[in-house]
Amino acid sequence: LRDPFFVKGSRYAKYPEPNFWPFVSKYSHKSITAEINSLKQIRSEIGRGRVSILCRH
Repeated sequence: LRDPFFVKGSRYAKYPEPNFWPFVSKYSHKSITAEINSLKQIRSEIGRGRVSILCRH
């Protein structure tokens, strides 16, 4: 089967998604990591990394 043009030619597929959650979870305090992990709306490591930057205590 052939992929549609918009899937194959999408410019968003060319950009890498920065995943820095492993770094943040390693060097952050355990309570902050636990608080971010308890958020039900955030399901990916990329989302957790973004939340860690947006919600600095």
